[in-house]
Amino acid sequence: MNNKIELTPLATARNNSFKIDWTNFEPFTPKFIGRKVIDPIKIENVVPYINWKLFFKHWNYDEKFASVKNISMCGHCKAQWFAAFNEQDREKAMNASKLYDDAFILLQRIMEIEAEYVKAVFVIGQAYSENDTIYINNTPFAMLRQQEKNDSNEYLSLSDYIAPKIANKKDYLAAFTVTAGAGTEYLLNKYKTEGDEHSVLVLQSLFKVLAEGAAEWLHEQIRKDFWGYTSSEELTIPGMFLGKYSGIRATVGSAAMPNQAINLDLHKLLQSDEIYISVNEDGETTPAASISGFFFAHPQAKLFTVGQISDEQGK
Repeated sequence: MNNKIELTPLATARNNSFKIDWTNFEPFTPKFIGRKVIDPIKIENVVPYINWKLFFKHWNYDEKFASVKNISMCGHCKAQWFAAFNEQDREKAMNASKLYDDAFILLQRIMEIEAEYVKAVFVIGQAYSENDTIYINNTPFAMLRQQEKNDSNEYLSLSDYIAPKIANKKDYLAAFTVTAGAGTEYLLNKYKTEGDEHSVLVLQSLFKVLAEGAAEWLHEQIRKDFWGYTSSEELTIPGMFLGKYSGIRATVGSAAMPNQAINLDLHKLLQSDEIYISVNEDGETTPAASISGFFFAHPQAKLFTVGQISDEQGK
């Protein structure tokens, strides 16, 4: 059986891009234009934005176990929670409960010492697109376009969501980097020295979901305040997790932007060394609990999977 994926020629994919009527669309002018560092972001501000489903995913637990966070402090509720699982899942549920309790204790400790692990830097600048490349403050970011043949005959690229240069519109884009790992080495080394590898692993998972939470928190701040294109937005945090806001957050390494090398140019644009982030030649960031990407404001923007591409585009 041949499962080879059929690809559309790149030129054809570009001709069948996602079409936005730029003639009748006026991009929202941001309230703030420029670069801003937020150092630190208080951890207690980020905690409500932690997606515990992601935390449990790091530990290979099904997302259904994440509901333990809603009942952790109530003994009777916890007993009912355990009882709701079938017998074969109960041991896993008990382990998940213990894991959450361990994580919550460590989270409280890093808040008590007022650790300044979470930081962010972003740039909101003028942007345009040309030939699948997005330019923000004249810095180019080459985006990939879908080429896997599909029934809709539409092939998406993130560049479709930024006004093309020929449209002669003042469009904007926000680039960002957040980290929840700046200065964490001391705490991690402390637990390693004590031989407490479990706490090291729990902390590493916590820092990753804190970074995700910080990106969620920052995105809301930009939508409602710094950019302000949804200043009257009234979304719950679970609604944010589902991406129900206007626009999208596209992160480096995700399905819509798999090219890790974009981090190299983002690092230069954002000057993210100021928040203790470094990027190697392959685009991998240190600390590992760091996230970079772009906030797009266009209401028609949606996330997607680039999938397989041709050698021509991959060069």
